[in-house]
Amino acid sequence: MGVAVLALIAGLGVLEWQGWPMLRAPLARALSEQLQRPVTLDGDFAVRFLGRIHLRAGHLVVPQPAWLANAGSVLDARDIELIVPYRTVWRLWRGSREAAPEITRLTASKLDARLLRQADGRANWHLTPDGQPAARQDDSAATRMPRVDHLSVAQGRVQVDDGVQKLQLDARVSTEEGAQQGQNRTGARGLSVTGGGRYRGQPFEVGLQSSGLLPLLSEGHETVAVPVRIRADTGGAAMTFEGVSHDVLSLRQLDGQLMLKGRSLAAVGDAVGVTLPTTARFELTGRLRKDGELWALDVGRLHVGRSELTGQFRFDRRQRVPRLDGQLGGKLLALADLAPAIGLPAEAPPRRRARGDTVLPQRAFDVPSLRAMNARVRIDIKEARLGALFAEPLAPLKGELILEGGVLQIRDVVAQAAGGRVAGDVKLDGRQNALLWDADLTWSGIDLARWLNQPDPRAPVSSGGQKAKDGQGLLATPALRGRLAGRAKVHGEGRSTAALLGSLSGQGSTWIEEGRISRLLVEAMSLHVAEALGLVFTGDQVLPMHCAAMQFTARDGILRPDVALVDTPAATILASGAVSLATERLALRIDSRPRKFSLVSLRTPVDIGGTFADPNVGLHPDPLGWKVVAAAALSAVAPLAALIPLIDPAQPAHDGCQQALRQLGARTR
Repeated sequence: MGVAVLALIAGLGVLEWQGWPMLRAPLARALSEQLQRPVTLDGDFAVRFLGRIHLRAGHLVVPQPAWLANAGSVLDARDIELIVPYRTVWRLWRGSREAAPEITRLTASKLDARLLRQADGRANWHLTPDGQPAARQDDSAATRMPRVDHLSVAQGRVQVDDGVQKLQLDARVSTEEGAQQGQNRTGARGLSVTGGGRYRGQPFEVGLQSSGLLPLLSEGHETVAVPVRIRADTGGAAMTFEGVSHDVLSLRQLDGQLMLKGRSLAAVGDAVGVTLPTTARFELTGRLRKDGELWALDVGRLHVGRSELTGQFRFDRRQRVPRLDGQLGGKLLALADLAPAIGLPAEAPPRRRARGDTVLPQRAFDVPSLRAMNARVRIDIKEARLGALFAEPLAPLKGELILEGGVLQIRDVVAQAAGGRVAGDVKLDGRQNALLWDADLTWSGIDLARWLNQPDPRAPVSSGGQKAKDGQGLLATPALRGRLAGRAKVHGEGRSTAALLGSLSGQGSTWIEEGRISRLLVEAMSLHVAEALGLVFTGDQVLPMHCAAMQFTARDGILRPDVALVDTPAATILASGAVSLATERLALRIDSRPRKFSLVSLRTPVDIGGTFADPNVGLHPDPLGWKVVAAAALSAVAPLAALIPLIDPAQPAHDGCQQALRQLGARTR
């Protein structure tokens, strides 16, 4: 009996020393059954069971599944060494998902892997006959990746063709762990990945370097974080990340500094599935944290053109519709940097527009992107610059951006503007192919002398009609003063800015309280030649505006002034006609009645016609006289009467527009 036992022990020892060569075929069959495809084990072979399972194989080939014929192999590896503890085998045999499988060591001199997933979800890594993902009772447990304590691949190539993520990747991989293994080809121990491909149709290059791999593919913070450097370049945007990761290959956890730059924020949004506006060129630095499908970004600096912004954002991809929450701040937003979002170029073209050119942007909006995610972002920006026409910015600008179910709203907009206030709401409904646009805005108390870019005064000018001092210049400066107020409520429909404005409908009104205007400007609009020439030599004056008000109606992209009137001691000026936003054509008439008769006053209407790109101004061909002005005044009486209560309902003693209304009524009898 004792001899038999000794013989058995000796035989097992010999087999352990030889590496159990008879197990090659049974092991290949077992792997084939488990992976549901014929696995090949060629070359040197040895497996040992003392203390742990230790497998060595010269060549391992895992072919593609039957439904992916002629697609090569999933895995082709040479000089493989695999060490697995018995606890991993025990857990797998029992079907336990309580902990991730552990692999002590996995090395290969060469490894080629090709991972394929079709648009319908079938993938060659799904161990089912048809390639569809198996039904799971516990997704979080079933998707646990193995924990690899030591991985070494001298030469590796990974090809990915993912129809779901719209990703094609071809990458070279080399890894090394542990000082006893030397260094990899990059000169640093750890992981090196270099390659490129296409993501959502956009080409990119990628590189990843890690100085450690302890351990790999784990999914928790209980592991050691190792330094990681990632770079990517899609052509439209370039990214560099330097930080740490607890799972270098799957990158489920990241924490570090992000540097991002490119031609437009929209290019970044397309790459990561976030809806971002088309902008001017940008540069971003901040801290990025990732935990599975939950991303957090603290933006320390975001330069978009001239804009300087900051923010804190949280992007959750665990939900059925990804969600973005956060706040956007900073010291400056130049609205010109958002011009590409409405189809305008980031920089105005230097050439003059030709007669047939259009002015309104024609580029179609990306309407489906509004349905790609939900969002709620608070806006609090110190200054918002509107453009060269305006001397002072909106400061501050506050509001809330809400994107829900394809409907984008900018609600509770409040901005201070030159001592006044702008407020309102804007909504874009992208649930259909064409956008529906609604805007409801009010403005009040805006100091025009401060807000508009006007010539700087060379000397003080009184507001009572006093002559300007010699040498001041032609126009009394600022040429227009007063407090601007008004309201507009409009809506439109279309796939571009031009289409939205070309279908514009609604109403609006605006007026100037306590207004003052350059007399030279009034005389020029009145075609009062003698008075205008006299002011050129003697100096301009500042005239009070008894009434300055406009009310318009828009319908199907055509704007018509119901009343547009400026009444001063020198003249009463009215505007009538129409502006077509659909065809970009002008058909306006300026009528003026000077208070004083002059032989050299042309006293005939002025026509403004042509297109937005090529406007023209000329005298109306009708006979000279007051008949045309009287007709325009008569048509303005009723709208002005309706507008007066809005202009100053709290101060009935302020009757400048009341006087203008009475004078208009008297003149038209």
